[in-house]
Amino acid sequence: MKIIVFTGYFYPHKGGLESFVQDLANRLSKKHQVTVVCPNTDHARGEETSDALRILRLPAIDFMKVYPIVYSKSKLLEVEAQDIDLVITNMRFFQTSLMGMKFSQKNKIRWLHIEHGTSFVQTNSLFLWLASRFFDLTFGKKIFNGADKVIAVSDEAGKFVRKLSRNNNPVVIHNGIELGTIPRRKKTDLNKNLIFAGRIIYGKGIQDLLVAFSKIKQQGLRLTIVGDGPYKARLNKLAHSLHIQDRIIFAGEKAREDVLRLLSESDIFINPSYSEGLPISILEAGAVGLPVIATNVGGTKELIIPHQTGLLIPPKNPARLRQAIEYVLENPDQAQKLAGNLNRLVRTNFGWEVLIQKWEKEIEDGEDEKSVLHGFG
Repeated sequence: MKIIVFTGYFYPHKGGLESFVQDLANRLSKKHQVTVVCPNTDHARGEETSDALRILRLPAIDFMKVYPIVYSKSKLLEVEAQDIDLVITNMRFFQTSLMGMKFSQKNKIRWLHIEHGTSFVQTNSLFLWLASRFFDLTFGKKIFNGADKVIAVSDEAGKFVRKLSRNNNPVVIHNGIELGTIPRRKKTDLNKNLIFAGRIIYGKGIQDLLVAFSKIKQQGLRLTIVGDGPYKARLNKLAHSLHIQDRIIFAGEKAREDVLRLLSESDIFINPSYSEGLPISILEAGAVGLPVIATNVGGTKELIIPHQTGLLIPPKNPARLRQAIEYVLENPDQAQKLAGNLNRLVRTNFGWEVLIQKWEKEIEDGEDEKSVLHGFG
C-alpha cells in the first residue's frame, strides 16, 4: 500500500507529535511505501528518501513558533495521486490536516485522521485562543466529520472527537514508544534531580513548576528544563524573580537520545501541563524507570493511576504540586514502587511492537471501501 502522511511538525523538529509520527512512519514503511508531508520549520533538506520512506518538507514559516504555515505547495504537486491508497492526517488544527483533507477529497482517496488533542487549545494569548476556538468549531469539526476513519491516541482524545463531531466515532489506539531505544535509569543522587521535558509554551504549565520548586528548600535539589519554545524568556525572568535561577538548568532543545539520557540521570519526572493527548514524555519517563508527578489532564490519567503508577494532581495548582514533590522526596521507597509499576505498565502495553499490529488492522480494514464505524474503540 502507498500511504501519504500529513503532519504539522516532523523531524528534525522536537516534540511528542514529531516522535509519534516518526515512529509510526518508520514502522509502516517496513510494509508499505510511505511519504511524509510536513512544513520545513527547521531549514532541513527539502526532500529525503530512505528505503520505503520519503519525506517532503514544504517551504513554511513557523508563526509564533507554535503554528507552521506552508506558503509553497509545489512539491506536493509532484506526488502522483493516482498511486496513493491512503491519506493520513494528524491533529485537527494544523494547516497540513486541511491540505490532507483536500488531497483526499480531490483525488477520492481513503482518509484516516489521527487526533492527539483532548481539549481546546490552552493559551494565555487571547488572539490564539479566539483563532483556535474558531478553527476547532469550523474546520476541526469538518475534519472529524469528513474523515473516513478517526483514530484517537487516548480515551480522552476520543471523547473530544465525539464532542465536536456529528457522527464519526473514533477508534482508540494509544500513543507508543520504541522501547528498544530507552535506557534504564542510572543510580543518581537520591531524589536530588527533578526534570521536565517538552515544549516551552504556556500550556505546559512550567510556570507552576517553578513556583512550586521555589517553595522547596531541600539542600542540593536541582530542576532541569529540557526543551525550547516561545515561553522560555518569561520562564527565565520568573526564575530570577523567585531567586531560584542557580538551582535551575534550562538545558535547551535536545536530540531524542540526549533527552532519554537526561531522563536516565534524573530522579523525578514532572509534567505540569494544562492539556495532553497521551503524553509521550510520560511514556518515556516511565520506560526509563522514573517516578512521575503529573497533572490530571487529557489522557494522562490513562497512564498515571493515583498512588499506583504515580501521583496525579490538579492543573494550575502550584501548592498541590509542591506537596506532591515533597511527598516523593520524603518517601523514596514508595516512589520506587510507583516507578516500578509505571515501568511495567508502559513496557507491557505501550511499545510499538504491540501497537503497530492495531495500526495495521485499522489501515487495512476498509482498504477497498469507506469504513463505517460503530461504537467507541
